[in-house]
Amino acid sequence: MSTLAHSFHVPVLGIGFSVDMPFKTAQYGISSVISLVNDNLVEKMREYYSKISGQTYIPISKAVEDHRALRITEYLNLMQNVVGKQIEDLRNSISVNTHEVKKYFSLLPDGSILKKRFLDFCSEKSDSVKKDILDFIKSSIVAGEICVNIMTKVDRDNYKDGVKLDKEYSDALAALRGFANSRGKAAIVFSAGFNRRLYSYLENFDCFYPKEDGSLEKKIILKISDYRSALTQAKFLASKGIWISEYRVESGLNCSGHAFPIEGKSAGMILEELKNNRQELIDTLFPVYKEAVKTKKGIEIHTPHEIKYTYQGGVATAEEHAFLMKYYTLDSIGWGAAFMFVPEVTNIYEKTLTKLINARYEDLYISGASPLGVPFNTLRENINEEKMYERYKNGDYGYNCVLGYLSSNKEFTEKPICTASKQYMDLKIESLKNEGLTGVELENAIKPLLIKYCLCADLSKTEVTPYKVEKNDDGRDVKSVCSGKTAAFFNKKMSLEEIADHIYGRNDHLDHSTKRPSLFITELNITVDYLKKMINEKASSKEVTAYISNIMEGIQYYTERTNELAIGMTPDEMKSELLRIQSEVTAIQTSVL
Repeated sequence: MSTLAHSFHVPVLGIGFSVDMPFKTAQYGISSVISLVNDNLVEKMREYYSKISGQTYIPISKAVEDHRALRITEYLNLMQNVVGKQIEDLRNSISVNTHEVKKYFSLLPDGSILKKRFLDFCSEKSDSVKKDILDFIKSSIVAGEICVNIMTKVDRDNYKDGVKLDKEYSDALAALRGFANSRGKAAIVFSAGFNRRLYSYLENFDCFYPKEDGSLEKKIILKISDYRSALTQAKFLASKGIWISEYRVESGLNCSGHAFPIEGKSAGMILEELKNNRQELIDTLFPVYKEAVKTKKGIEIHTPHEIKYTYQGGVATAEEHAFLMKYYTLDSIGWGAAFMFVPEVTNIYEKTLTKLINARYEDLYISGASPLGVPFNTLRENINEEKMYERYKNGDYGYNCVLGYLSSNKEFTEKPICTASKQYMDLKIESLKNEGLTGVELENAIKPLLIKYCLCADLSKTEVTPYKVEKNDDGRDVKSVCSGKTAAFFNKKMSLEEIADHIYGRNDHLDHSTKRPSLFITELNITVDYLKKMINEKASSKEVTAYISNIMEGIQYYTERTNELAIGMTPDEMKSELLRIQSEVTAIQTSVL
């Protein structure tokens, strides 16, 4: 049985957008995820929150050995301390019914037992009965989970005085160590695929293994693209005595931030497969896990630990939220794009928020802006190839790579560099010229290079509120925003109360001036658009064939279940949309294969 106060969570939002969100949401029982990419930003936030919470701040400079891990540990410890005090103050204020108490209970879903008991407490006349209710409420109030994210692809090796450091000092391993050494219960989200050395490093920390009573101090959340990837990664970890406490499905393309096309697979099919194979998952993993824990720690585990199943990507209405929870028997739904409109808890400066409020569906798209070479959601106005090429001709292009977290390219150098850096662009352009490219051909080869963002800075310095940072380290305007298509259907600022009311159907804050298809149809539309992009970029016939096959399989899945899956539209309307998409894909298939 879930102990969560809410049936929604806030996924990681860029780097700076949500770096301090638990300070603002955990006290209301809302779980959120913070990025551990930028330890410089983490250190600045620790300084700020130490001062406003009256706690001692001792700086950890980059000269300190293992500074990255130490910064992360101390930041998370501070967060646990502050949130713990917030919850304790809340418990002690129930009888007084302060503003924070009212806010905590007003945000809860209407079906919450805790909310009902609080209303009973407020109306109860008998002191003895009231005391019993108060004891129940105090014991039932929980903070939102403080979760951290490691994008497994972002695992740069580090150097000191030109000498490569041991693997333990890589970005991902140091971040994991920082998390593992922090106090209190928490969870870490692994996203973006299988990182063998990172997963193997978990074995070094007792906090990921069960205690004698079977409880887990630190939990693992695996963001997955399908059942097969879940099973593959979980089996590897189970063999090391590591249990996956949550499988978090994310739509490959109908999401924010980095997008992973997952060969055209549909979210509904993935959720169905995971729902139908849960027992098989446990039956496969538990014997392996049980034996590994016994061998490594001498602990006998007799029953599997709890597993949560969650989803995020493209959800925008209370109807969709409730449907997904019930039909696929999920524990929580992630709401990311909508929280970009809640400056009360999200760090976003006014200029960016205004852009999002005014953005139309076609203004938000999947670009090639990420230095990682992974598709990336952004605003179309932020990328203008022609303007960037004009700047290039004037010598204004590329970034001074100050932070280097996304340095991964070794095409021209022994030590990885970032493809958004001026250093890389100079080397690449020189290489193109040496290949004999000239004129329009050279221009067309250069333009895709110029659109790369410095995500390290742009996604960190999104006006982290206490500092009002609006410039990158190299003086350029901050321009990154990583919202997906869902953001097009919200057109105003919202308070935390307003977004909670929207999620739970107590109010509707969606922009209805534009008709919005359901999340399933929206995802298919985005998937077909990406298919066209693949073809334009000369993807292999094998890739295109597999992609089309998966789209068609998804269409068939939805067509066979329109009576159940027609959210926000009639079954006939859904069938009509599916037929339209099928016809479009068939026409594409005929023209290219």
